Amino acid sequence: MIYKSLKWEIQSVSGINDRGQIIGTAEHNGHQCVFLLSPETLKTK
Repeated sequence: MIYKSLKWEIQSVSGINDRGQIIGTAEHNGHQCVFLLSPETLKTK
């Protein structure tokens, strides 16, 4: 989850791997950045 209050604007998504990680580009406070989003692991009982 990306919170609006953090002021990230996702511009493009380039890919997703077998781990469910997503890579792309975004703008944060006027700066072009790359990002890697990783899913939270699910805990099972």
